Amino acid sequence: MRALGIGEILWDLLPGGPRLGGAPFNVVAHLNRFGHGVRYATAVGDDELGRRALDILAAEGIGRELVRVLPGRPTGTASVVVDRRGSPEFAIATGVAWEELALDPAALAETIAWSPDAIVFGTVAQRRQPIVAWTRRLLSALPSPVRLYDVNLRTDGWEPALLEELASLATVLKLSRSEMEVVAGLGWGTTRTPEAFARAASARFGLRAVCITFGADGAGLLLDGDYLAARPPAVEVVDTVGSGDAFAAALRSRRRCSTACSAADRPPTSWRARSPSAPSWPRARAPFRPGRRRTSSEWRGRDIVPDGQPCRRYAGTVDPLVV
Repeated sequence: MRALGIGEILWDLLPGGPRLGGAPFNVVAHLNRFGHGVRYATAVGDDELGRRALDILAAEGIGRELVRVLPGRPTGTASVVVDRRGSPEFAIATGVAWEELALDPAALAETIAWSPDAIVFGTVAQRRQPIVAWTRRLLSALPSPVRLYDVNLRTDGWEPALLEELASLATVLKLSRSEMEVVAGLGWGTTRTPEAFARAASARFGLRAVCITFGADGAGLLLDGDYLAARPPAVEVVDTVGSGDAFAAALRSRRRCSTACSAADRPPTSWRARSPSAPSWPRARAPFRPGRRRTSSEWRGRDIVPDGQPCRRYAGTVDPLVV
């Protein structure tokens, strides 16, 4: 699979040190770790942070063909504070390089020729008109790839009309429970149950899949009309920053798991989900295991299976999610 991410790249200024991030970037970085070919469309400054970011992309094999270097603009940063519940809060710097991403027709033609199988985008970068215009042109020229819109709302700077447009451009919508409540208030659907919301949003935007994450309570997924809810095992949470992005990558990744998995395998007792930092970063672990299934044969033997994690109670070889 070839995957393209479009959006911000920035350094998260965490208490433990800076980590390279940006939501769509995190997703394609994890997809790269899963063995897929990836490229990322963004911009960095001609500064030390920009050069370090480019070094990480090169070291990890993430395609830089669509990364612009902009003198006079600093590389993006975000201050991150983790609250008492373990949830990160971000303050994203403005006037930075990624905001000026404006790819020319030659870059558009090269991307179309590369023919990605999946395109990943979020809300933060798409607030900039040149970026959403380029994204719109690309998706118009490439109607067949999976289009994963990971909502990732921040506290301000977005308009309801933008969210409507991005959802209408997508085939797969991923959002958190709190984001579900926000967009339900915009008329996307009811919050009576997550399944009811997913069905309403799918019908409204013509989506093939809607995924809602519930933090420690697991996730729900509507795919081709069937709804699945799964709860995670008990784990010691080491770090939640980037966990939603790691989940989005696992959701999209075509990973296979066989019944050859050892019965002695056990779930991890702790996990972290991090974006890259120089010179390397730990392989993320997603916290989901096989859970409750609908009786539909479409779902039998399918679940959300993180890369490198064992699965059990499956009949034959399964593909956790191919959308």
